[in-house]
Amino acid sequence: MADGPAVLGYYTLSAHSIERSALPEDLVKKLKLPKYPLIPATLMGRLAVDLKYQGQRIGEILLMDGLERSYVHSSQVASFAVVVDAKESAVEFYRRYGFLRLPPGLRMFIPMETMKKLMGSPPL
Repeated sequence: MADGPAVLGYYTLSAHSIERSALPEDLVKKLKLPKYPLIPATLMGRLAVDLKYQGQRIGEILLMDGLERSYVHSSQVASFAVVVDAKESAVEFYRRYGFLRLPPGLRMFIPMETMKKLMGSPPL
């Protein structure tokens, strides 16, 4: 047993970009993305929950916190989406929240436009 506070889980957020050519063309047109080769995004990295606390929805709480922070900051620093590098075992977890596959591999993303529908306009 720990004497002090325990770390239940964590995540990181950092600036990132997505190659425009990697995005589905229908999504590019729907969101009217600029014709730049790289589209700004936010990378949510290292989302993890301590083994002792898995299955208690802490991952969901961390994901929602990270998405909300990313969304709020997207009104100040350009970001089209939040990107994650999912493990094979986590693909369904992310898909439940609206993440889409970004071929090739297990990289996934959720557009800020999707989050806007869920959360409303970000505060200024």
